[in-house]
Amino acid sequence: MTGALKQGSNTVEITGANLWVNRLIGDAQTNVATKYTFTTRNPYKANSTLLPSGLIGPVQVIQIQTASKQ
Repeated sequence: MTGALKQGSNTVEITGANLWVNRLIGDAQTNVATKYTFTTRNPYKANSTLLPSGLIGPVQVIQIQTASKQ
């Protein structure tokens, strides 16, 4: 990231992704108007347990000092 940072205020945006299993379970819900997945075999049901996924916080951005190249 060092080359992308500028003097003053900077914004970092992090996008996470869900697991395919969780998306299948979400699409199985009865109140879903739009389904985002398709598979020929889906062993998951609307009441299946969701798996932990994504950024599990708290998330921190920390600065690491590295040795300068000579």
